[in-house]
Amino acid sequence: MSKVFRLIGRIIMVTFLSVVCFLFLAYRYGGDNFRWLGEEVEYAASDVKSFMNKVADKADDIGQRMHAVMGQYNKTKEAVKTINKAVHTAAPRHSDEAEETKSGDVSPKDDKHN
Repeated sequence: MSKVFRLIGRIIMVTFLSVVCFLFLAYRYGGDNFRWLGEEVEYAASDVKSFMNKVADKADDIGQRMHAVMGQYNKTKEAVKTINKAVHTAAPRHSDEAEETKSGDVSPKDDKHN
């Protein structure tokens, strides 16, 4: 619990010192330094904004490609399902022969040799 109070105390102290520094700089130098700081931040922000626009464009491009790939994947998956369904319905199953072989009985092919 004391760590929480220590953290809150440090936050209050940093806030208080920031306000004191701001008031001192405003009294001593006026607003010129703050205007300069604002211009520098604006310049940096414009660079960050242009970079983020480039990143957003690339992300849009990747999203469109993924959408196209997923569409093709879904079409392929449906085609495979259709083919599997057609193959399984067209070819009759020889369940009688499979049951005889599993049970250990002689299959019809092996009757020739006996």
